[in-house]
Amino acid sequence: MPENMGSVVKNGKERRFTLDPSPKPFKLRTRSEASEKFLK
Repeated sequence: MPENMGSVVKNGKERRFTLDPSPKPFKLRTRSEASEKFLK
């Protein structure tokens, strides 16, 4: 899974998620789950 998450980071979507310091429900979940939501 970590490798797949790296691909998302390169896409820029996961990158935006990590750069967003806002207290969103995604923060409570693991990064892998958050990346899956962005992929869908």
